[in-house]
Amino acid sequence: MFKANEAERNDANKRNSFWAGAGLMKPLIRYGAGKGPAQPAKKKTVILYVEDDENNREVAMLRLANDYNLLLASGSREACDILSTRGEEIEAILMDIELQGSELDGIMLTKLIRGNLQQPGLPAYTKNVPKLDIPIFFVTAYGDRYSEEKLRLAGGNKTVRKPVDFAQLTLALTRIRLEQRHTTKIEPKEMAKVVAPTPAPETGRMSSRTLQSVSKRMMRPGTKSLILYVEDDEESRNIAVLRLQSEYELLVASNSEEACSILATRGADIEAILMDIELQGSEMDGIMLTKLIRGSIDKNLVPAYARRVPQMQIPIIFVTAYSARYKEDALIKVGGSLMIKKPVNFISLKMAITELKLRQNKEWITQMKTSR
Repeated sequence: MFKANEAERNDANKRNSFWAGAGLMKPLIRYGAGKGPAQPAKKKTVILYVEDDENNREVAMLRLANDYNLLLASGSREACDILSTRGEEIEAILMDIELQGSELDGIMLTKLIRGNLQQPGLPAYTKNVPKLDIPIFFVTAYGDRYSEEKLRLAGGNKTVRKPVDFAQLTLALTRIRLEQRHTTKIEPKEMAKVVAPTPAPETGRMSSRTLQSVSKRMMRPGTKSLILYVEDDEESRNIAVLRLQSEYELLVASNSEEACSILATRGADIEAILMDIELQGSEMDGIMLTKLIRGSIDKNLVPAYARRVPQMQIPIIFVTAYSARYKEDALIKVGGSLMIKKPVNFISLKMAITELKLRQNKEWITQMKTSR
């Protein structure tokens, strides 16, 4: 048994070396060929996948390596070795239930991780496994054998059937991780009321009070930029929070009324807006909301909740799954700065936000100089 596990560990180490050499374990984000050295990727969520089938492990590596730092274990001994040495870094576990050829199956391993395995004669390699309260997803090809209740009692959060739908798995990981964190969604009734200064409508220039607010933000480089994402789809909002919250403070709105409430109370602080065009179920779509923000629509024609929205000249990036319906030139004419297609490429989005903010900062500096 020990020799077989030792051989498995050696094979796993070789495979991990291959994936690392292929650039899949720790990929680099390149900001354009010939424009300087490659920059290291941002720190990724560490996930442990315990799976006895080599093909399944390699498919998981290919499908998840772009978004996660994936650690692989082929059996209970490898899993315990990784948990004992890197347990504090791991944020979620994908656990094959059967684990053929291992001394512990996935259910026993999960009970061990939860601190609930009271069984004499456990292998010595289990002694240093820490108690962890992180999401554990059971993965099995035999879903009918196990009741959800039994797996929950063992310490699992969710069961995923093989073959794994990795898009659904990513969404499920996102949901559970967000439940464990404080999201930055702000309900309208909880928002503090602030006065949001507006540009002078006859010139399109910002008031001196707005310029002062901008200059204060520019003098605090360590402060995260505040971005509003207006999006009707809950899963798209959740993914955006997960992918952007390390670099931005994100406010989310699911419809036009929530967006107007946030803009009316936090408008002076918001530095960019991601605007879904369709906004299904809302009284106002993204284009109408953008016209409102730009001050190019009669406020008598909008719902009462929209009349306190200030006129703003910050970047507005349209986001849509129906890019063929819209011409970017037409969207820029109504007040947009850019259009991005769904599914969102968050690396490209971050670069676009940075570029638009740098461009606007130059304009603000010019206005501050001329306003003195």
